[in-house]
Amino acid sequence: MYKLLLLTILISCSSSKSSKTTDKMPELTRNPECLEQNKMIIKEIYDDAVFAQLCPEKYKSYYDDSFDACSDGTRIFIELDPKKNNYVDHQKVTLSESKCFVNNGVLVYEDEFDGQMKQMVQNVIKQRTGEDVDLGDNIRRVRKVKIVESMVPVSKN
Repeated sequence: MYKLLLLTILISCSSSKSSKTTDKMPELTRNPECLEQNKMIIKEIYDDAVFAQLCPEKYKSYYDDSFDACSDGTRIFIELDPKKNNYVDHQKVTLSESKCFVNNGVLVYEDEFDGQMKQMVQNVIKQRTGEDVDLGDNIRRVRKVKIVESMVPVSKN
C-alpha cells in the first residue's frame, strides 16, 4: 500500500512538472528572414569583416557539390566582432541548422583597381577610335548579411 501511494505521488509530481516546463517553452518556427543558402566560401578577410561567396542550394549538374558552385553564388559582406573572426582565406563554411544568413543592407564602396583598369581601357579606346567612352563608375554594391538564429518564437497575433 505504501509503495502504491509513493508511486502515485511520484507520477503526479512528474506530470505536473512536465506540464509546467512545456508552458514556459515558446513555440518556435523557422525565421522567415533566413536566406535559402547555408554555405559560403571566404574570399577576403579583414579584422572586423569578411567578403564571401554564398553557395547556391540549387546548382548546375556539372558541379560536384554546392561548394564548387559558389562561383555562381552571390558575393556577400559580413561584419564581425574582431575577437570572433576566426575565418581563413578559401575556408568552406556550412552553417549549423540553428543558424542562418539574413539580409543586412548593402555595402557600397569604390573599387580603386577597377577605376585604374577602366581608365586604361578608356585610353586605349580613345587612341584607337579617337572617341571618349564612359565605362561607368567604379562603385561596387555588395549584399550585406549577418548570421542569426534560424529558429524564432511564433508570433501570436
